[in-house]
Amino acid sequence: MNNPSVPTQTGTATPMARLRDAPPAAPALAPGHFIPLPGGFELWSQGVLRSGGFPIAGLLDLGDHEYAAAADRWLAEPGDDTRRGLAAAAARATVRQAELLGRIARRPDFLEAVGWQNPDVVEPMIVRLGQLGADAPNNHRLRKRQRIVAKYWARYCAKNETIGFFGPVSWFDFRDGGEPLRMRPGPALIARGELHLETWAVDALAARLTADPQVRPWVAPRRHPIVHLAGARVRTLGGPVDLDEEEARVLALVDGHRLPAEIAAECGVEPSVLHKTLELLAARELLIWDLEPPLVQHAERELRGRLDRIGDATVRGRAIAALDRLESARDALADYRDPDQLRRLNERLEHEFTALTGVDPARRPGQSYGGRRLAYVDCARDVALSFGPQVLRAIAEPLSLLLTSARWYVHEAAERMRRTQLAAFDAMGVESTNYMQLVLGCADTFLTPGNRPQDQVAREFVAGWRAILGLDTDARVVTHRSDALRQRVAEVFAGGYPSWGSAHTHSIDLLLAARGAAELARGAFQPVLGEFHIAYCPFETPCFSWPHPDREELRAMLATVIPASRVILSPVKDYPRVTARTYPWLNDARDWRLCVSAYPPRGDERLLPLYGLEARRDGDRLMLGLPGAAERFEVMDVGGAWLTWDLVDAFKQVVGTRPHTPRVVVDDLVMFRETWSFPIDGLDWISARSDPEHFVAARRWLRAHGLPDIVFASISSEPKPIFVDFRSEVQVGNLAQLLRAAGATAGATVTISEMLPAPDQSWLADAAGNVYTCELRLLFADRAPGPTG
Repeated sequence: MNNPSVPTQTGTATPMARLRDAPPAAPALAPGHFIPLPGGFELWSQGVLRSGGFPIAGLLDLGDHEYAAAADRWLAEPGDDTRRGLAAAAARATVRQAELLGRIARRPDFLEAVGWQNPDVVEPMIVRLGQLGADAPNNHRLRKRQRIVAKYWARYCAKNETIGFFGPVSWFDFRDGGEPLRMRPGPALIARGELHLETWAVDALAARLTADPQVRPWVAPRRHPIVHLAGARVRTLGGPVDLDEEEARVLALVDGHRLPAEIAAECGVEPSVLHKTLELLAARELLIWDLEPPLVQHAERELRGRLDRIGDATVRGRAIAALDRLESARDALADYRDPDQLRRLNERLEHEFTALTGVDPARRPGQSYGGRRLAYVDCARDVALSFGPQVLRAIAEPLSLLLTSARWYVHEAAERMRRTQLAAFDAMGVESTNYMQLVLGCADTFLTPGNRPQDQVAREFVAGWRAILGLDTDARVVTHRSDALRQRVAEVFAGGYPSWGSAHTHSIDLLLAARGAAELARGAFQPVLGEFHIAYCPFETPCFSWPHPDREELRAMLATVIPASRVILSPVKDYPRVTARTYPWLNDARDWRLCVSAYPPRGDERLLPLYGLEARRDGDRLMLGLPGAAERFEVMDVGGAWLTWDLVDAFKQVVGTRPHTPRVVVDDLVMFRETWSFPIDGLDWISARSDPEHFVAARRWLRAHGLPDIVFASISSEPKPIFVDFRSEVQVGNLAQLLRAAGATAGATVTISEMLPAPDQSWLADAAGNVYTCELRLLFADRAPGPTG
């Protein structure tokens, strides 16, 4: 079965139209090319638009100006008159808030969006709120429902996502000439979509099928990818393991392709004897004997391919029928026409899944990452976009400064790790050693957080930028010219080149503040830096690459910027932030995988088992490779597989948890938004007893620190920032609730940042003229030559 397209809004009451038969083509893009930038960097001429799925105006309605003004008047001049005015405004605000949240709770598109993310709350919380009348008691249960609606509404309206119709994406390109913006929205919010089963759901079915004693003989065992077999000795985490002659012979034949019967025939033993040996080797974690597919989208296709190898027609038919049932329930889900039907079809999918696997259809309750439900949708926005050269001219010079510092950072971190490992190797006084023994030999400096080479470089990186930009100031805004900063940047971040696999690419999120599309098209805009992702290439992940009109063009582009020696980590499936849609696969034919988990990607010709790598000095370099293999890797090509995750968000640390950082503008680019950071245990206002008390106390706190009304709050225990309008009682209550929960952790902090672009500085529009928040994700290549040019 093929993965179905999902419904869209054309001809229906929901935002998704049915496109199973003839999905529209992706908007045409000009052929991709690299655009030169100062400093030896280049920008890929195509990028990804990330956006909200609901108009921003709907969220601003929750802010009650009258209520906020009344609270401010009472705070400025407390007295009987202002107190009575505040009480009257609060009562009116309560009514307005209830009416608005009730309308939101009755919106089919809102019910549909929450139905995809958290179906358990739709009926008891959201639908029920929409059914309540004006005379509903204002009690704890009502306020809980209102907070849930407000929480999801804020996310769908204010967050630029990459998931479903509530966070659709679209590809765009840069032109050599013409006006700054050309935008042509299509008739629907969504042009096309794809419905997927989560990989963990397929894994659960694979586990159940593997447990079938009639299926197991048809499952090809594979050597555990972390370990390395050399003769009768296996290298493992616990050290070398010596096998007896039979075990060694069996393990040498285990390759993920031979079936047990084939291995038994080659070993000259009965299948029952071989099965006992396989079980023993599996129990010792030397091999894996199951059907579980790798972490890929369409994992069910991988499972089907393995089931097709079952030689017994009856057994094969029964196993494939189970997979058919799961896929059929998924396919039916794609045909929903309204939120109620979505709920029923989702319940059917969950019922079938549990009946087939015995596993609960939801996992990781309360978490924001990790694919908690069985299925998800990816959606492409129905818009054609292109940008003129004015946008790049506005950011090129200041971005080249950032990229210069990133070049130094990734090179310097790698160099210090090289020196640490080379010194540890020399201290061992050996000709060669196992790589993991080398790592453990310098564990105090290589593995201890805060003491690692990359940690020291991060501190220097942060200190350098804070000094260059003059961030330790009480000023609200700091401005610079890039030509005045360039020499200082060159001195502080001198030298370096991309000396390991992932160091060749960087990515940013760029926002454009403009009061509508017409203003942006006239050139009246201000660029704002969102996030700067160091040593990261987003366009090789499925969630970004699938809507591109020419995936082969993307592959060809990656081949020009990512070396064939790049090593990345094989995925650890139970890590919450690792999912099939965000794990890089587009470059999988060229990448090497450092196997640190049981389920690496398809194929076994470019896998590097962690415990099999040997380290050997080659002049002034430390080289790694497998015994007997021709390929050799410089030590940081392997070590960089971990390093990239330490570097990717380093630019955030420039602001970190400092009490205040001003807005920083370099040329026309807002490099940092204004931010404030507070220890949560010092926030007295969050412990007020009622929502009105929270609201007034929060307004007092806001005024005392000069904070804007509309902000994003980043809580140290939460993975994503939260939109907050301090003119909205329900949003203040939601923030207070989150802060109280986070405050239970010692040292917890909250960082408040201004919302920039401001809500009235959005320009992405649909065909009806509704305006949405958005950002542009861009990819940069570092073309600096190494020492030999």
